[in-house]
Amino acid sequence: MGKESVAVASDTATVVRAARAAVATLEAEQSTIADGITSASGDGARWLTLRRRGDDLPVLLQAARIQLCQAEIAQLQAQLPAAKAEATTAAEHSEALWQAAHAARQVAEEAFGAAGNLDSYARGLQITLSERQRHLAELMATAMTPPGPVVRSRWQS
Repeated sequence: MGKESVAVASDTATVVRAARAAVATLEAEQSTIADGITSASGDGARWLTLRRRGDDLPVLLQAARIQLCQAEIAQLQAQLPAAKAEATTAAEHSEALWQAAHAARQVAEEAFGAAGNLDSYARGLQITLSERQRHLAELMATAMTPPGPVVRSRWQS
């Protein structure tokens, strides 16, 4: 919020507080006017003054409520540009975070795929190693066995 918008928000807040106070004062007066009229029944001038005030209060109260509503609207209108700017900034930040998270997920998926490929390669090497060790053991076992009797064919002399 800039200095100007803070000043406008402060001014409108002051106007709203004053309008609320005026409404509250008139409502309080309206709630007690009937008792005042009743207590002034012996004093004609006071009774007439209170009676006229009682007749005027609904109109004054309606005007005060209108002023309060107008002040609240002005206050909201003063706050709206800053709120929109803040919402836009938050949305842009959120979008940047979303994109970063998406990119990080892609990197993680690629790393997971590479790890899977390396794991498959390592398992293949393990299988090949086991096969070669088994083959070596067979060759060694064959090499350790004494040869059997030599059989000569009749064609060999």
